[in-house]
Amino acid sequence: MSQAELALIDTALLLQGSGDWRKVARVVGMAMLSMRKLPCDVPDAFFAKRVGLLVESGQLESQGDLRRMRFGEVRRTSG
Repeated sequence: MSQAELALIDTALLLQGSGDWRKVARVVGMAMLSMRKLPCDVPDAFFAKRVGLLVESGQLESQGDLRRMRFGEVRRTSG
């Protein structure tokens, strides 16, 4: 996958984030729906992994278990 495609996925995930806590499953699902034109079938687990990387980079903050999409939540950082 190219850097441009990764950037598109990250942007789609960030656009689904809000100032309120949202389940990772919701953020991933909505991001996937918004990206119907990806050149290959990218699984939801890949999107969830990208959410974890966005948390590590400080673009999102999290609570709960990010390894399980239904048990983790994210929101945009306030800074």
